[in-house]
Amino acid sequence: MQAFDLKSDCFKNAVRSMERRAERQIYEEKLVKCFVPNKVLEELDTNQNQLVFGRRGVGKTHTLKAYLGTKANSGELCHYLDCTAFGSGLGAEGSSKNIGIRFFSKLLLHLSDELLEDTILTERPDPGLHDDLENILARLSNLAVPQSGGETFNYLELIRLTNQFLDRFGAERLVILIDEWAQIPKLAQPFFAEFLKRSVFSNPRVTTKVGVVEYTYKLHDRVDDQVIGLERSADIFADVRMDRFFVWDEDQEFVERFFAEVLFNHLTIDLSMYLDMIANDKWDIILNQIFTQRRVLSELCRACEGNARDFLVLFGKAYAIFRQQTSHQKIGLDDVHVAAIDLYQGDKYSNISSEKPLEDFLDHLVHSIIKDKKSRTFMVPYQSRNHPLLSRLFSARILHPLNVEWSHPHNPGERYGLITMDYGTYASFRGTKSEPDQKVFWPTDDPETATKDDLVPLDDRRSIRRIVVDKSVLDDFWARMSG
Repeated sequence: MQAFDLKSDCFKNAVRSMERRAERQIYEEKLVKCFVPNKVLEELDTNQNQLVFGRRGVGKTHTLKAYLGTKANSGELCHYLDCTAFGSGLGAEGSSKNIGIRFFSKLLLHLSDELLEDTILTERPDPGLHDDLENILARLSNLAVPQSGGETFNYLELIRLTNQFLDRFGAERLVILIDEWAQIPKLAQPFFAEFLKRSVFSNPRVTTKVGVVEYTYKLHDRVDDQVIGLERSADIFADVRMDRFFVWDEDQEFVERFFAEVLFNHLTIDLSMYLDMIANDKWDIILNQIFTQRRVLSELCRACEGNARDFLVLFGKAYAIFRQQTSHQKIGLDDVHVAAIDLYQGDKYSNISSEKPLEDFLDHLVHSIIKDKKSRTFMVPYQSRNHPLLSRLFSARILHPLNVEWSHPHNPGERYGLITMDYGTYASFRGTKSEPDQKVFWPTDDPETATKDDLVPLDDRRSIRRIVVDKSVLDDFWARMSG
């Protein structure tokens, strides 16, 4: 069995490299090799157009590129397009429609370039094939220039040329993966989506998967009494919500094993160790060689709140704290606890610290939920679950929506959504007079656990039914932001 030496410089450098990949999404080839197959790939394996929702860091880009790899390995025509590249040098001046036009024009040009590369690389004994394909793509590129009047783009011709290319290339279908949708200015997104709908979504031989950051998108809008853009259940019939797959509270065994394999892969890729072993062996190595006990991994999974990037960053912080304790041989509970507080206070909270109304609302939650109710989870009326105030804190990964609906004991007909405060928010109260007194019993003979209070106790779900943040409270704090 392979062995990790946590005290070695090689291991330290591997952790640093892992942190750089998590923060900057660099070393694309290594990212693909590190990928751990998951349930999301199964949901993507359909010819339906889909939106892939997820907050930043949950793994949308990694998953889309892994999906690209599976399609390429099976010989299918599939391309990944990053919206970040579409806005290069464009600026944000002009009307929202004109910005949408410029972004869509760039998409068509990038797609043409990708298909041209397919043309160059194809090796079929057909003497006129390359010339025919290049001619089709030249005409397709010309259509990227918007028309001066009437329709913005010639959608019918775009569809016809796309299908003509597929026929000549010998492909049944083209799969387009569009990522970093949030790079398109929000008010321009419905126009970009409208152009996409008319030229790509309306073509039955093209399948499109769009990676969207939850809570920061605008797929459609009403302009001149008409709805433009993409409407779910009308233009898109399938969503993939990545945030719901990796929540520890909802599937503890799967989440712990998934993140253990993620950690193993990211470490071994830089340690020149054997990567292709069965998942159970990876699990045993991580538990036996990295952590003092399984509960340390459990707390790490809880603290990341289902976010793969935060998991890797938290591990890096916990490892740095462990390195300072020369007598310790493995990463322990206190290391994870301090790392979670550091990530919350140094990264997450600092992102909203310049917005006083958000700070005030968070302070209200801390005092009314954590301090007074001894909980970190609360309910909001179901119609308010996507309130802009909550969405802003979801995006900052300070609040986390749960995938359950509950009812209030005194309002049985009304539905409520559950929201939990970040692990780091709660952990910050440990050792203070406001520390919650709930207990979670973890059966273990390990003295590390026996001598410590619980870091962040599990909520008593029965008491949560009485902890409600009303819409009036949300509206009041939101009005302060808008005022």
